Amino acid sequence: MDTLGNLKARVWNELDSDASDPFYPEARVVEALNTALVEAVDRLTATGARRRYMKRVPDLSLEAGFDATRLVWSLPANFRRPFELHRGVTLVSEVRSERDFSTHGPDGYLVVGRELWLTEGTDPRKLEVWYFYMPDPMRVDDDRPDWIEGYEEYLVKKAAALLLSKGDVGDPELKHREADRMWPAIIMAARSSALPTTIRKRPVYGELWY
Repeated sequence: MDTLGNLKARVWNELDSDASDPFYPEARVVEALNTALVEAVDRLTATGARRRYMKRVPDLSLEAGFDATRLVWSLPANFRRPFELHRGVTLVSEVRSERDFSTHGPDGYLVVGRELWLTEGTDPRKLEVWYFYMPDPMRVDDDRPDWIEGYEEYLVKKAAALLLSKGDVGDPELKHREADRMWPAIIMAARSSALPTTIRKRPVYGELWY
C-alpha cells in the first residue's frame, strides 16, 4: 500500500504541479486525500462489501463493570454509524437507516452521537453494537490509508478532483469519471479481502456468514 508521501506526489503529478505550487500546498493535498478516503469508505459501506469497515463493541457491561441502573454507554471514538445490535448470538436489530436503531419499552435502545441509550430495565450484558468505523486520518508521510490494496489510484484521482475547480486545465468531472470506472473492481477486491479481526464468523443456514 502506498504511503501518504507517495500519494501526495501522485496527486501533484495528476495536477501537473508540485509541492511549491501555492494553489496546491501540502496541507490541502493531505486534506483532499483524507476526504477522498472517508467518502470512499462511506460509499463502500453501502455495498455488499460493507463488512470490511465494520467493528463491534462486545458486551457493553464489561466496559466499566455491570451496573443495572446505567442507561448510557459510550461507543468508541472511531464510531461512524451503527449497523447491527446483537444480544449474544441473536441479531436484535439490523440497521437500514439511522431510524431503525431505535425502539422503546423493554430492552429499548437508541444511538445518539457516540452513545447507546437504553431504556430502564434493559440488561446490557452480552449486548453488542456492530458499527461502521471512521478510518484513521493520514498525517505523516509514512502513514498508509485504510483502503483496498492496489487501488490507491482511486484515492489519488478523487483527491485531484476535489482540488480542481471548474475551468482549470484539468477537468474535475473528468477525474471523477476516471476514478469511478475503477469502482466495480474495487467492490470485488473489497469483498475478497480479509475481514477485520473484530468481526467474528457465525452460522446462517448451515454456512459461515460474515
